Amino acid sequence: MSEMPKKLPETVEHLTFSRNALPALITEMFIRWRHLEVLDLNDNNIRDIKPFAFRGLGHLKEISIQNNPLTELPQFSFAGLENVNQINLSKNRIQVINPYVFAGSRNIGMIILQENPLIKVRARAFSGLRTVQFLYLPSWVKVIESNAFYDLEGVGLLRLHSLDLHALRPHTFRGLRNVTQISIQESDLGVLKELAFEGLRNVGELRILNNKVDEVEALEVCEEANIDGVMVRGNHFLQVTRQSPLRINANHRSIVTGELSSIEVVGGSGMVNGVGSKKYVLCSK
Repeated sequence: MSEMPKKLPETVEHLTFSRNALPALITEMFIRWRHLEVLDLNDNNIRDIKPFAFRGLGHLKEISIQNNPLTELPQFSFAGLENVNQINLSKNRIQVINPYVFAGSRNIGMIILQENPLIKVRARAFSGLRTVQFLYLPSWVKVIESNAFYDLEGVGLLRLHSLDLHALRPHTFRGLRNVTQISIQESDLGVLKELAFEGLRNVGELRILNNKVDEVEALEVCEEANIDGVMVRGNHFLQVTRQSPLRINANHRSIVTGELSSIEVVGGSGMVNGVGSKKYVLCSK
């Protein structure tokens, strides 16, 4: 079937429409079924999702769109959702996340993007999204544009693992606010650019663990970021080009270990262990 059945009862709460030839989701496509709680659209032929496709579904708790030939997430495709426990977009062919995909959505449990060949996260991809417990990007992402997380607020865990970046760009995290944990792990970060963390605000813990960094221009987390704890451990820095010290500010605790040396601890509590020839600074209030 290439379209939704017309005689479907309007009171349906759990709808599975899988293994059909559904080609696209249009604006307000499901508005007739306002009682929907679970919507399963796996294994179709979905190649496009129009803006506000799920508008009008105030009871929706789960959306699953897996195993479709969907190559990008268009603007506003998941906009205006509230109190959805899970948006599962894994195992598609998504290569690009465009701006404002989730604009106006709030109180989301999980956004799952695993097992997609994601290449690029565009600026403002998550702009307007409020309160998401878990946001998982897939492995091998190659480009995260500056301001990719701009105006994203209230995240439990932002998981960035197994990235394959050319660079962690300036202002990657600008405009990202109120995050319990940011985890950057087991990735090739390319060039760690100056100002990569500039504009980040109110974070419980920033974890930068077991990554390969070809070149470090700067690793600086300013006091205004208001980060409680920073952990930088197990990373392999191939080259540090900036002559001035690298600076990390944390409210309570910072741990920096790895190929570091001449580390100066300024105030607060911190643990340092390093081997190498460059100078790093660890600052705690």
